Amino acid sequence: MAPHDRSKDHRPPDRLGEQEGVIREAQRALFLARTARGTLDEEGMLSLDEDTLKNAAGLLMSIECARLRAGLAHWNAYARRVVGHSAKLSLSEMVHELRAVADGLSAVLLTAVPEEEA
Repeated sequence: MAPHDRSKDHRPPDRLGEQEGVIREAQRALFLARTARGTLDEEGMLSLDEDTLKNAAGLLMSIECARLRAGLAHWNAYARRVVGHSAKLSLSEMVHELRAVADGLSAVLLTAVPEEEA
């Protein structure tokens, strides 16, 4: 792909530099949201892994997005495993598993950064 010819751009060069910085930050936030990883402890609290934290580098909302994404990914995988075995489970076992998913999602949401802090 050929490099972008700025001589044909109608915006002043200083605006281009501003936009490039914003675009880079947006790309960084999107990358973080797609690649977030973490682990859940016994209380259902999520800890982001070292690479996710390093990639976040001070982006509070990106960290929160990454934390929520990692929690959602965990409970999505858990629910899919349960559904895969649903034919073998009794009704009470299904209710138990559904409650576990609901409790897990609640724990992820309850530890979210309140809007006034974001």
